[in-house]
Amino acid sequence: MKKVILSLLCIICATTLFAQEETFDTIRGKTSYYGTSGRNHGTASGEAFSRDSMICAHRTLPFGTVLRVRNIDNDKEVVVRVTDRGPFVKKYVLDVTVGAAEKLGIIGKGWANIEAVVIGKTPIYKASRSSSSSSKKSSSSKKKKSSKKKSSSKKKSSSSKKSSSKKKSSSKKRK
Repeated sequence: MKKVILSLLCIICATTLFAQEETFDTIRGKTSYYGTSGRNHGTASGEAFSRDSMICAHRTLPFGTVLRVRNIDNDKEVVVRVTDRGPFVKKYVLDVTVGAAEKLGIIGKGWANIEAVVIGKTPIYKASRSSSSSSKKSSSSKKKKSSKKKSSSKKKSSSSKKSSSKKKSSSKKRK
C-alpha cells in the first residue's frame, strides 16, 4: 500500500513539474528579425506595423503579451509586445522587428540565442482609418457606381438597337 501511495505521489509531482515547464513564463531559443523591406503593413492582430516599433511575432502567445527579451550572448535586453504570428521557420521561437533587433545587437548576425520572460499584457491598438480617407473612398465609390450605371445604360441602348435591327431584318425575310 505504501508503494502505491508513493508511486502516485511521484506521478503527481512529475506531472506538476512538466506542467510548469509548458507555461509560457520563460521562452528559450533562437530569434530572428523581420521587417527589412521598409514598407509598413498590418500585423495579424490588426495593429499597424512599423519596423522601428518594439513588437514581435510568436506562434501561440496571446496578442498583447509583453515580453522582456534578453540576448544570452551579450546580455542586451528589450521589452516587446506580441502583435503578430510567426516565426514560420521552426528553428526560431520569436521574430522581433528591426528596431528591437538593433537594441539586442543581432543585426549583423541575423539571429541570437534569447531568453524571453512574460512580464504582462497590454491592449492591442488596431489601425483606424481617418474620417477624411473614408469620405474620399465613399465619394470615389459613388463615382464608380455612377459610371457603371452609365456604361450599363449604354449597353442597354446598344442592345436595344441590335434587337430593333434584328426585328427589321426578320420582317424583311417574312415579306
